Amino acid sequence: MSDFVNFKLAMKLKEKGFPQLKKGTLAMYNEVGEWFSLARYLDEDEYCFDDFDERDCVCPTIAQVLKWLREQKKINIEIFLYNGTYSYYVKSVTQICEDFSHQCLNDDTTEEEYDSYEEAVIAGIEYVLNDLI
Repeated sequence: MSDFVNFKLAMKLKEKGFPQLKKGTLAMYNEVGEWFSLARYLDEDEYCFDDFDERDCVCPTIAQVLKWLREQKKINIEIFLYNGTYSYYVKSVTQICEDFSHQCLNDDTTEEEYDSYEEAVIAGIEYVLNDLI
């Protein structure tokens, strides 16, 4: 499940306009945060998208969120691996401009370290949702 965002982040994404569509949805959260697979190969208990209502939300993968941020919000999150300690941190959050140039949106003054790429990306996504969108 480390490829999927957690319930709290999925709800925040829904609030910020992440599409709640059937196409490409592999999993859902119900209104109390229970995770359900919509694909037989992810979980033995297969559920149908139509079983959910407006209180529920899709559970996107980290890759789906990053793609949405790039394509719909024109925001890119760059993660850096520091080899000295094998730690990850959010190197930059940039706005992708019409001419494909980039404008930095974070000041890089805090370089909090994370144990995994996924943790660093989630921190970057949370920063974008809380402070930029």
